[in-house]
Order: sequence, then C-alpha cells, then structure tokens
Amino acid sequence: SFLCGPGFAALTRDFGWPSVQTWMVWHSEIAAKPETAKFATRDIQAIEPHGDLAALRTAAIAETKAAHKAGALAVLAGFDPTSWRQVRFCLWPTLPETSIDRQTGQPARQTYRVGHVSLPASS
Repeated sequence: SFLCGPGFAALTRDFGWPSVQTWMVWHSEIAAKPETAKFATRDIQAIEPHGDLAALRTAAIAETKAAHKAGALAVLAGFDPTSWRQVRFCLWPTLPETSIDRQTGQPARQTYRVGHVSLPASS
C-alpha cells in the first residue's frame, strides 16, 4: 500500500524514483503490541546456488517461531529471488544479543534503534 500511496508519490517527486528491494514473505509472527519496539534487527544470508528452498523455508519458519518465543515483538522471514538471499527482520522491546560471524569477525546481524512504529488503523 505504501508504494501505491500518496506518501511514496511525494517522496519520488522530491527525491527521484528509487530502486526498491522487496522480499517474498515466508512466515511472520506478531505479538500483541509491536509498536512498543525499541530495537530492530536484520539478518541476511546468501542462498547457495541450487539450495533446497523448501528446507530453507522450513528452517526459516522454525527460526521465526523461536525468535518470537524468545521475546521478539514481531518477526518476518522471507527471501529475495532476485539476488538469492534470505532475510529475517525482528522488532524487540530490549537490545538483543549480537552474535559475531566466525568468518568475518563482524556482527552477524544489523541492529537498529527504533524511533517509531507505524501500524495501520484497526477497523
């Protein structure tokens, strides 16, 4: 809805027509009050060529449920078939632990401070 709405039209008039990354959603879990989130995380992993997408999806659903059970207010898992990556976005009430990638020594996820969560009006 956002890409088709007046807000996006105004942004494109002011800043130009952007390239928009999009993901196909595999699964999501949402708690009662996701708008109380203070932090967000994003994990992106490459999908190996000819990887078993059905198995990856099953694993992503299990990881989504586990993150929700661990306290995430909202979790979304999906994949990008254009660049063959899978992603998991989470909203958290408190700062989650950051794991370190053993190969790069860098944080394995991106963590953001959330200033505001907008939700559609309930009917």
